This record gives sequence, structure tokens and C-alpha cells, in this order.
Amino acid sequence: MNVTKNIIKSVCYIIIIVVVSGILAIINNTITMFIDGYPISLSSLFSFSYNIILIIMSTILMVYFFISIYHKTKNEEQLADFHKKFKYLTSTNAIYIMQYDVDTQTFIRWTPEADKIMRTFSVTDYFTLVYKEDIDIAKSLVSHMNNRTKKIYSCEYRYFIPDKKHFFWQYNDIFPYEYGDDGRVVSYLGMCRTNDKWHKAMEEMKQLRDKAESANIMKSAFLANMSHEIRTPLNAIIGFSGLLAETDNPKEKKEFNEIINQNNTILLQLINDILDLSRIESGSVDLKNEPFSLLTLITDMDKASKSAYLPKKGVKIIFEKSIDETIVGDKNRISQILNNYITNACKFTDKGSIRISYERKDNGICFSVTDTGIGISQNDMDRIFIRFEKLNSFVQGTGLGLAICLSLAEAMNGKVDVESKEGEGSTFRLWIPVKAEFSEKSKIIKK
Repeated sequence: MNVTKNIIKSVCYIIIIVVVSGILAIINNTITMFIDGYPISLSSLFSFSYNIILIIMSTILMVYFFISIYHKTKNEEQLADFHKKFKYLTSTNAIYIMQYDVDTQTFIRWTPEADKIMRTFSVTDYFTLVYKEDIDIAKSLVSHMNNRTKKIYSCEYRYFIPDKKHFFWQYNDIFPYEYGDDGRVVSYLGMCRTNDKWHKAMEEMKQLRDKAESANIMKSAFLANMSHEIRTPLNAIIGFSGLLAETDNPKEKKEFNEIINQNNTILLQLINDILDLSRIESGSVDLKNEPFSLLTLITDMDKASKSAYLPKKGVKIIFEKSIDETIVGDKNRISQILNNYITNACKFTDKGSIRISYERKDNGICFSVTDTGIGISQNDMDRIFIRFEKLNSFVQGTGLGLAICLSLAEAMNGKVDVESKEGEGSTFRLWIPVKAEFSEKSKIIKK
């Protein structure tokens, strides 16, 4: 643009110099004639004036001509620059132009990025590209245009873009564009743009809001439940401690002591769960990767089972020792997860057995706790590892144990899962990736 402007200026300067030089030459010729004694007639003066006027008019016309060229060139460059910017915006924001002819009821889709008409199709064909649940919105738009309404119309629906092979949210602003001799609208022009990012952001916000509301509801329920869970063992401890001090009957003393110890264990487990949850939420779970023996782990849990677990009468806890292998991992966290599994199994198993086993699987160790209890319905399977969820509100517990198991397993790059059939029992598993600490083969334990 600046180069064109400078060229036009230079040409104008040259014309002005030529014109001024011509005028000076005429004046000089006239003065010379006067000095030499040539008579200056009226016709000579008229001719002189005519030439001066002719040169001035020619100069004005030439300057006007070049100024017009300058402004035309400037407008064309501005228009080209605007078109370039508009094409850039449409190409980066998935914007395109839609024109509708009311008389022929035909849509024309035009994309400035391509500089050509992309597609022409009828109203019937257009409706086939609209998402079936949004078809009424598209029909209202067409009805608005067929009625030749002079108002701007805006709407949004899902539209299939053939180039992209799937549906997009499309926002449309439709304007009256051309009018007939009778003043009625004969065509509309619309600016259409995909709105997927906004809808995706709104959907994510809705999910976050629902998640936050759900978390608040669960925490409120947790606090209400927690007050009950803490109060129950405390009341038992306080009450039976008072009775223990008053009685001299050895049998009653033993019974009261057992009740107090049981409630101490329940209260301690409750506090440990709360502390573990706070550590998990703050991201400060400590893992100790140390070598330990699988056989030793299971044997220690077997020895502590009589005092650590409270199975119902007639229910057997069986630890199956299959291989003796030294692995690297956090022994205490693995024990914590298995203890939670076994404790839950004890609550929901009235008869039969609870079996604890382990095996090599998929470059790791898979621990299983299988019971013959009441099982879990398919509707509740997705809720089993969610925090503060209790499938049975009449059974003592906070709804944190299995959620903590999931978080601890993920911290060890492992995973948990459950299989269950209502009325037959459940199997809870823990899989963790491990590498053998020593190169010798695993020892098979003889049964």
C-alpha cells in the first residue's frame, strides 16, 4: 500500500513540474515578444489565457485521475486485507455462511476459507443432517424464513458436517438479506458456527458441579454417620468400664473385658480410617518399598487372625499358602488392604468360610479374599469402592474401608476389583506389580 501511494505522489509531482514549466515557457515567450517590439493583440492574449486555462484544467483532471486510482487501489487492498482476516477467522473457528432462498426453498452453504460454494441442498436434505432430537428447532428456523419474517433469528442445534463425519453443535444467526420489488424478503443470510467447545466446557462444569454436590452430600452423611460410629463404641467402653469396676463376678469381668476390647478395636480402626483418608486426600501417603516374604506375610496374618478378626460363629478363616517368594513392596499397606477385605467379609458372612489366597499373575501378585456371605447385587457393584458409601446402613462401619483400599492400591500402581453373586458370596482382589528380589525360583508350598 505504501509503495503505491509513493508512486502516485511522484507522478503528481512530475505533472505539476511539467505544467508549471509550460506556464513559465508561455509567459517567457510572451514577455520576449513584448520586449522585441512585437505587437500583442487581443487574440494573442486570448490564446495565452486559453492555453493557461487548458493546462490548469488538464492538470486538475490528471491529478483527480491519479487520486482516484490511489483511492481505488487503497480500497482494494483494504478489502483484500479484510477478506484475508475473515478467511483466517472462519478457518480457525469453524464458521461458515449459509444462504436460504425462500422461493426455491434451497440452502447454499458457502465457506470463505474455500472461496467457493460448498454445497447446495433442499430443505428435505437439510433436515436429514440435523440431529433427530433437535429437528423441531431446525423446522422452526425454516418456518421463520418461509414466512418471510424481517426479524433476526437465532437458534442452536446439532448438525452433521460431512467433512468431519460426526455431529456438531451449531449456533446460527439468521438475517434478512435480499428483498423483492414488493418489499418482501426473498433470501436470508446466516452466520453459522460450531459450538462444541462451549458445550464441552459446560458439560465438564456440570459434571464438576454434580461431583462437588455429591461430595458435599456424602460428607454430610459421613459426618452424621461418624458421630454415631464414634459414639457407639465409646458408650460401650464407658458403660462396661463402670460395670467392670462394680462387679466381683469373674465370669462377668471376663465378658465385660472382651466387650471393652472389641469396642477399643472398632474405635481404633475408625480413627485409623479417618487418618488414612486425610493423608490420601492431601497426597501424602508414605510407601515403603522393602523386600519381604509372601509366606511370612500370610503366616503373620494367620497367627493374628484369632484376635484381629471377629467372624460370626461357625465361620472359618482359611489362609492358603501357595508360594514362598521374596518381593519388594509395602508390606504394611498390603496387610491393611487385606485386613479391610477380611473385616468386611466377617461382617457379611453368616456361615461357611473366608479364604485368603495369593498367586503370580500378569507380572505381579494377585491376592484374593473369597467369602460365602450374602454377596452384592449388580446394581451396587459400581458403588462398592466409593467413599462414604454404605450398602447396608444397619452394619457398623464408616463406608471408608474399601475406598481407602482403592486409593492405596493405586498409590502402589496396583488395582482392585470384585466379583460377586447375590446370595452366594464375593471375591475381592488386590493386584500389585512386583519384581522378585532374588533370582532363585519361587518355592511351592506343599499342602
